[in-house]
Amino acid sequence: MAVSTIQNDLEIYGNVQSQGDVVISGSVKGNVAAKAVDVKDSGLIAGNITSEELLTEGKIKGKIKATSVNLKLTSSTDTHMVSNTLVVETGATLLGKFKIGA
Repeated sequence: MAVSTIQNDLEIYGNVQSQGDVVISGSVKGNVAAKAVDVKDSGLIAGNITSEELLTEGKIKGKIKATSVNLKLTSSTDTHMVSNTLVVETGATLLGKFKIGA
């Protein structure tokens, strides 16, 4: 599968769906569903995320349902999350409700 990239100068108002990986450097105001989602430090998702793997350095506001979630130092996440595993680096901002090991 190819990697789909949303560059930092792109704003999407609507849902994004891919069977492969999605890298987000811009902003998505809508839901994102993909095998893996990588939100770069300039990236923003204002919507729900469904994926096997989520890695974020950017901002997320919405529900997260993922097998594995990794929140990097620069990330800011306001969510209701369901995940099997969660890794939070020191310095990451995390707010919301969490169900880990689901």
